[in-house]
Amino acid sequence: MVEITRWKFGKRWVYSTTYDEVVTSTVENGLSIHEQFGAPGHITVVVGQMGEPRDVQGSGYDATYRHISVAECKLAQRYGWTVSNHSMTHNRLPGSMAVPENARIEVVDATRLLEERLGTPVTTFIAPGSDHCLPYAWPLAEEAGCLSMFGVRDRLNYPDMDLMQLCRPVVYHKLDDYNRCYDPYRLVYRARETGGWIVDYTHAVQDELVIPNRELTPTELGNRLEAITRVGGDEVWLAVPEEVVDYLIMARETKVADEQRTPTAITYRLEAPAIPERVQWHTVTFTCTVPQAWSDVGVVVTCAGEIEPVTLERLDDTTIRYSHLVSDGQQVTIKPKN
Repeated sequence: MVEITRWKFGKRWVYSTTYDEVVTSTVENGLSIHEQFGAPGHITVVVGQMGEPRDVQGSGYDATYRHISVAECKLAQRYGWTVSNHSMTHNRLPGSMAVPENARIEVVDATRLLEERLGTPVTTFIAPGSDHCLPYAWPLAEEAGCLSMFGVRDRLNYPDMDLMQLCRPVVYHKLDDYNRCYDPYRLVYRARETGGWIVDYTHAVQDELVIPNRELTPTELGNRLEAITRVGGDEVWLAVPEEVVDYLIMARETKVADEQRTPTAITYRLEAPAIPERVQWHTVTFTCTVPQAWSDVGVVVTCAGEIEPVTLERLDDTTIRYSHLVSDGQQVTIKPKN
């Protein structure tokens, strides 16, 4: 039987990091730490303030801190980070996003402007402030070409969740508005045991904390990523949110059809006619049971006359796992090499 794995590469659970309303110190201090642990980060920007002094109502970063610039975003992208829309003004327009005209500016206009500045697709919208704006943003995020939307609910994500209602738990235990209890293992064991996806929600990375319940020191970030990679080992998939969302979409839209088994081969066809154009990562991971006598197995994918051999791994005597780019109408053949 051929099956699509829960997470890419057959990983048991997933970890991502997001930084809201990023100030320059996050890239300066965080980039090398993420690189050390092989864990790419994700930047959410207030598009109308890029490269300018922060102007987010109620934020301790205002005026004295500069919002990340286009050049700094592009630098992070070269290290595998991704960038998302966190609104145009952070809900500072009169009447907030409850006003349709405002919501369009915050979601659609900001997404398109950010794409123009970066020269890359922007497929994620991050709710500014709190989750109260999600109902107003939802249809506009889809119009803007976003494939996912995140709020700040303190929960893990799972493959069957609505991609427009994803969660970002804080990396620390919030005690009150100004105090927190830092825990580098927060939700790690639960995610590992339940096959969940942690999307850390934080802000700056700097030695002197301005808003203690919203940021990390470089040491705390290093401890967090060390805990994730040590506890997770080979079972954790370290990925940017967009890649995880794309995998979930690909897994949902890909169907295994016409599977046939003979003594000498297993063949099937892949149906994937409804993959959104905005999906950027098209790889899907499969497992297949094979006869125990097939000690050496090969997998070949054929599409439009092109033949692509696929690298596989043997999980046990009768199970193989393999990943490849998926498109509609591919033919897959699995057979022994000897």
